[in-house]
Amino acid sequence: MNRVVVRITCMAFMLVVSAGAAISSELWDRAVDLYDAYGDLLPGRMNVQFDQYNGRGGLVSSERREIAVDVGSSGEVESRITYASKNGEDITEKRRNDTVSGAPFGGGGGDEQSDSPFAGLQKSPFDPSEQVRVTVIDTGRSETIGGVRTRIHLFQQSTGGENMTTGTVWLAEETGAPVKLTASIEPLPGFIDVFQMIQTFETDSEGRWYMTRMEFVGEGNILFVRRRLESELEFSEYFLPPPEPLH
Repeated sequence: MNRVVVRITCMAFMLVVSAGAAISSELWDRAVDLYDAYGDLLPGRMNVQFDQYNGRGGLVSSERREIAVDVGSSGEVESRITYASKNGEDITEKRRNDTVSGAPFGGGGGDEQSDSPFAGLQKSPFDPSEQVRVTVIDTGRSETIGGVRTRIHLFQQSTGGENMTTGTVWLAEETGAPVKLTASIEPLPGFIDVFQMIQTFETDSEGRWYMTRMEFVGEGNILFVRRRLESELEFSEYFLPPPEPLH
């Protein structure tokens, strides 16, 4: 999603408001409740694919990582790289000693106060503590995704200063559970002119809601060289983290 599209989305957001679409949404409130109930779930396994393309669309490099997450002997959540490869070569040991290298779109440390322009994407628009900074519009339009009837919502989220996340969410009409989210940031950093994040979610047989997939697509001039970056993360084997110790 480039700068022009982001601005058009913002204009469309305001036009929908002026057209009388619902700004409050019971479905959105249910989504916030689901995040409150299940937002602490952690994926026990993560598969990460990170590809770089040149300006002509040719593949420059391709890296894959498999990561396991569990509770260590100290009772704290730990992650470890179980496998890593780059362009077909096994680089597991190298990545175990250098876990930041190759992280897409800056960041990677999980610090929401990071100077990275993408840090605001770590703030979920469904987080109850973020609702004072989120504006939501129920467009009234429906779409079926994976057999689930959803209602399309637009949202804007202030993430600090002039930074903003703008996107679209598809909420299940029966439960309010988010099924899909697409988003970009405004303003985009100067070296990036195309960026989009896509998240997909599922609800299991126990009613637990969680993210199963996240994709990033970015394109721009990096060190004066045209590059397209695509990153795909898959999450599975979710579990509850250990309770925090009482002080």
